[in-house]
Amino acid sequence: MEGEAKQMIEEKMRFCKQAGVKSQVSYRIQTGKPVDEIVKLSNDVNADLIVMASKRISSVVKGLGSTARKIIDAVERPVLIVHQ
Repeated sequence: MEGEAKQMIEEKMRFCKQAGVKSQVSYRIQTGKPVDEIVKLSNDVNADLIVMASKRISSVVKGLGSTARKIIDAVERPVLIVHQ
């Protein structure tokens, strides 16, 4: 599964470079509880922004999926939620 995830991410990174993205783009594959791992990694790398996908988007932030909601509550940095 890790190999498939890595291949998919590298394909998306190539697409970004071909589209002209000049910013540094990186990724890390980790296992564990998603909320804990995302919060820890965002703190470790001092992330400027956390970008997440959510299938449950509504006009009220409370309608977000539980992982997205927990991330927003747990960090003191911007979180961008993209409707999947």
